[in-house]
Amino acid sequence: MAKYQQLSPQGLAIAGAVVGFILWIAGLVWHGGMGMPTMMGVPFAVPYLMPMLQAELFVSFVIGLAVLGWITAAVYNWAIRT
Repeated sequence: MAKYQQLSPQGLAIAGAVVGFILWIAGLVWHGGMGMPTMMGVPFAVPYLMPMLQAELFVSFVIGLAVLGWITAAVYNWAIRT
């Protein structure tokens, strides 16, 4: 029976943060730079390039995916131990 390797929670958290940053940049270019429509623009009439909105999205994407990566590694490591 094959033994599975454990994942590094810190490494997966950093990878999640990097992916979150890339998604934030892609959204900034797609919605802000090219003016493509967003679901957020339907109920709220706010411009996508508003600085406060961008700060909130940046924090949400980067910290959210970092936490998700850490939790994923922790649950995976727990699951392979049992």
